Amino acid sequence: MEFARTENAIPELCRFVYRTMFDSKCYDDVFNCACVLLKNLIQKHWAEISPNEPRKDDARSLLLEILFKMPRKVPASLMECIRLVSESDYPKYWPSFLESLRASAESLDQSYPKNVTVLFSILDHCFEYLRRSSKTDLVIMEVIDITKMFGPQIVSNLTESKSFLNDDTSSDRLRMVIHTLSLYRSIISFDIPQYFVDHSSELFQYFHYALCDLGTSQLLDEPRDSIINSIMEILTLYANMFEDDIEILPTLAELSLSIIVVQSGRSSKSLISTLRFISAIINKDSIRASFENSLELIVDKIIVPNLRNNEDDLELLDESPIEFVRSMINFSPEDNLKDAVMSLIHSLIDVFPEKASVCMSNNVKSIINSRSEQKQLAQAIKLFTSSYVLDYKPEVSRFFNFRLVYVVQTHFTMEGRF
Repeated sequence: MEFARTENAIPELCRFVYRTMFDSKCYDDVFNCACVLLKNLIQKHWAEISPNEPRKDDARSLLLEILFKMPRKVPASLMECIRLVSESDYPKYWPSFLESLRASAESLDQSYPKNVTVLFSILDHCFEYLRRSSKTDLVIMEVIDITKMFGPQIVSNLTESKSFLNDDTSSDRLRMVIHTLSLYRSIISFDIPQYFVDHSSELFQYFHYALCDLGTSQLLDEPRDSIINSIMEILTLYANMFEDDIEILPTLAELSLSIIVVQSGRSSKSLISTLRFISAIINKDSIRASFENSLELIVDKIIVPNLRNNEDDLELLDESPIEFVRSMINFSPEDNLKDAVMSLIHSLIDVFPEKASVCMSNNVKSIINSRSEQKQLAQAIKLFTSSYVLDYKPEVSRFFNFRLVYVVQTHFTMEGRF
């Protein structure tokens, strides 16, 4: 029988990984190759081994021991190993998975940030699939089990992280916060468990604190950008799930606008998710009037600066203005920032059809009439196409298409370039 197909192969390779991770003489390349081989074996052959095979229990136990005792950074291949095994076996063939995870974590020093980080990175990695799952009885039971076992620690991880969010020496603890938020985001993908409803005040106070502390920083590094991104995704889920307004929503909305102004043009994850959050809450009763009174500010300070132009855009505008207009009409949805701005524009037009349209038209006219530089002109064209060309009525779209082409031709004719 092939090596890869023997019931001994996977647990034996687990033991080899366990031994070599403590061996200072073992080269990192050897260790990493062993981890990748283990991942490939599990991916290809785990399902072929009988669920009742005792060596499967050995492999599961060894995997958890390796992950929690790893003296170096845990390779992605090992995280994938535990995800593949849990996906295959939990809860039917490995009902003790969550309890084993908690027991493994509790056997270690909980004051050491890396241990808590490893625990929540495993949970995050294993249960990320909930975001794509249907609301079945099995999935609901899994969410209940995770919340029952780890809900209190999720809340405490977040509320206790206030003291080190801006501490440059806390990389392990920041990763713990990222994985905790990501796990929470997965858990509430289609419903909010009662435990988190009961602790919503603490959670929203934390979200507000973190956004105030990190969101308006001019220099936002990757871990902190990920923290804001996760918080905004969570807030967007809340906004979409509940028709009733969240009590703290007006404060969060105002803070979100400030974050966008500071982060504009950077195409960061947090900027994109904040734009999507604003799009989701515009129609909420408690803040609709505030947004209506701030339309000019939103267009001028938030929408226009985030209609970024790269060098290819400006070159196309210079060489062929009409083709540039066509490229704006047929934009790629893969451009996440542009897509987020488009969503915001459409939300504004849906909620304030007349005022938003007039406001955007005036902004475009102002830029063009001022004989602005190419970059600003390109932004004006993007705003125009975003708000009108993608209109719901084809006849209106065609009308504004022709009008926009005329405006561009007029501008460049005045410049002597037609």
